[in-house]
Amino acid sequence: MILSRTLYFTLLFFALIGCKQNDSISLTGRIVDGKTGGVVTNAEIVLSSNSISNGFYSNNFAEVDRTFANDAGMFEFDFEPGNAVEFEIRAIKSGMIQFVDTVSRDDWIRGVDNRFVIDMFRASQIDFSFQNRGSFNTILFTLDPRSDGCGNCCSKNAVVIRAGLDTVFTCQVFGNQIVSYELSVLDGSSSNIQNGTIQVYDDVVPFLYK
Repeated sequence: MILSRTLYFTLLFFALIGCKQNDSISLTGRIVDGKTGGVVTNAEIVLSSNSISNGFYSNNFAEVDRTFANDAGMFEFDFEPGNAVEFEIRAIKSGMIQFVDTVSRDDWIRGVDNRFVIDMFRASQIDFSFQNRGSFNTILFTLDPRSDGCGNCCSKNAVVIRAGLDTVFTCQVFGNQIVSYELSVLDGSSSNIQNGTIQVYDDVVPFLYK
C-alpha cells in the first residue's frame, strides 16, 4: 500500500512538472548583419507581449524579458506566454538600426525549441552636397538606397535641384553595401544622364556633385 501511494505521488509530481514545462515557450535566436551575414554580438534583445485581460484586448506591449546576444550572436528566452496574443521582439545596439518585429503567439509553439533569426543593419548616413551653379540647369537625382523596411532611410523619390541653387541634405541607409543612383542634368533642350554608385562602408559617407 505504501509503495502504491509513493508511486502515485511520484507520477503525479512528474506529471505536474511536465505540464509546467509544456506551458513555457523556448526561443533560441541568432543575430546577423543583414548585408554581410556576419555575426552581431552584444546586442540587447527585448521581448514584450500584448494580451487579453478581463475580456479586453490591449495592443500595448509589456516587457516579458530581456537579454544580450553572446559572442556567437546567439540568445535564448524561456517564458510563460500567459494570455499573450502577440509578441514583439526588439534588438538594440549602438551603431546599428534598431530591429522590431511582431510575432503571432501561434508562430511560437510550446514544448519545442523555436528558432528566430534577426537581420540587423549598420546605421550609416550619406551627406549629400549639390553645387548647381549653372544658370539654366536643373538636376534630378534618384537614389536606390537598398534599405527595404527602414522607415527613416533615404527615399527612392527623385530630388529636384533647381538652377543656381546649392542643396545639402542627409539621409540614412543600411551600411556595409553599395547603393546606386541616377543623376540627370536638364538644360532646357537636352539632358545628360549619369549613373553611379556610392560605397557605404563608413558611418558617414560624403557625396559631392558640382
